[in-house]
Amino acid sequence: MRWTKVIRVVCSTLAVTAVMAGALFAQQRRTTPPAGSWAAGLDAGFANPLGDSDFDAEPTVDAYIEYFSTPHVSWRGMAGFTSFDSDAAGVGPVDLDINSLNANVLYQWEGGTVHPFVTGGIGVYNYDPDPGETDLEPGLNGGGGINIYAAERFAIKLEGLFHVTDGPEPDSYLTGTAGARWLWGGR
Repeated sequence: MRWTKVIRVVCSTLAVTAVMAGALFAQQRRTTPPAGSWAAGLDAGFANPLGDSDFDAEPTVDAYIEYFSTPHVSWRGMAGFTSFDSDAAGVGPVDLDINSLNANVLYQWEGGTVHPFVTGGIGVYNYDPDPGETDLEPGLNGGGGINIYAAERFAIKLEGLFHVTDGPEPDSYLTGTAGARWLWGGR
C-alpha cells in the first residue's frame, strides 16, 4: 500500500512536470531571425582529407559573422584554420596548415527550435606547409547543418562543409563542426 502511494506521487509529479515543460516549450517556439539581424559564432571540430579510404580526424576551427537580408537568407564571412599532420592524405613528410577566408550564402528553414540550413560559397585558401613556402589558392565550399535555438538570441550550430580547392593535396576535404552562435539586431 505504501509503494502504491509512492508510485502515484512520482507519476503525478512526472505528469505535472511534463505538462509544465510542454507549456514552456510551446511559449519558447523559435522563429527565423528577422531581416537586419546579425549573428556571430565560433566552431570547432574535425577535418578529413578526401581521396583515400582512411578517416583522419584533424583539428579545425572557424569564426564567422553573418547578416540576415531576409528571415531565411543570410550572408556569412568566415575565417577558418585546419591543420593536417604528415600522415594525412598526400601532404608528404611535412605538416600542413590551411587558413581560409570564405564568403557564403545560407538558406535557413523555420522549424521551431531546430532550424536546418544549406550553404555554399567561394573562398581563398592559404596552404602553409611546415617547412616550405605558402601557396594561396581559390576554392569552393558547400554543405549544411542545423541551428538549435536554446534561447531567442543564442543557438548551438552543427555543420558539415565540403571544401574543394585548386591547391596541392589535400585539394578536397570535409569538415564537421559544432559551435555557438549569438544573434542581435533586427528588431
